[in-house]
Amino acid sequence: GNTYRTTVSQVLDEGIIVEVPMLEENQLEVVKGKKYYLQVIVDNQVYNWDEVQIHVQKDGKYKVLVEGNPAVINRRKYIRMPLNRICEISSEISEQTYEGKMVNISANGFAFSTEVADIKNAKGKKVSLQVKDFPVLEGRMLVGQVIRVSDNEGKYIVGCRMLEDNIDIYNYVENNYNNR
Repeated sequence: GNTYRTTVSQVLDEGIIVEVPMLEENQLEVVKGKKYYLQVIVDNQVYNWDEVQIHVQKDGKYKVLVEGNPAVINRRKYIRMPLNRICEISSEISEQTYEGKMVNISANGFAFSTEVADIKNAKGKKVSLQVKDFPVLEGRMLVGQVIRVSDNEGKYIVGCRMLEDNIDIYNYVENNYNNR
């Protein structure tokens, strides 16, 4: 079936409310009585329900009814390779761009460090990195959502989750990291 990426707009006792962007070529058509698969990512955990029901509300949002406990897995499913590269960082919390250093990278996440204190309140925010001399990105930005910020005596270590797995980074790590 089709995959829809969305955000949770409300949490209820019996489920959640989500808003699915309206895409002309990929509309969400809800079939009454049909069961759907739901995957919710919170921080670095993935929660999976195999059979949920979806109801369209009058306001155009979708009410997803969940029953029972989800299957929970840790999202760190790829090898993390240490990476020592200078990067230029921009985030949703500040209009300025600042310098940092990559700590590690995997096909679905990365970490960097910086001494700029603005980053300490960035959990849940989106960051973009321009990584110097990292051939696999070919000049493209590395984008992720901050899942943790650690303060190490004024040096902030920031862990991020990418919104989608990156096969090019996966292949790069597989081919270039020998210390597994």
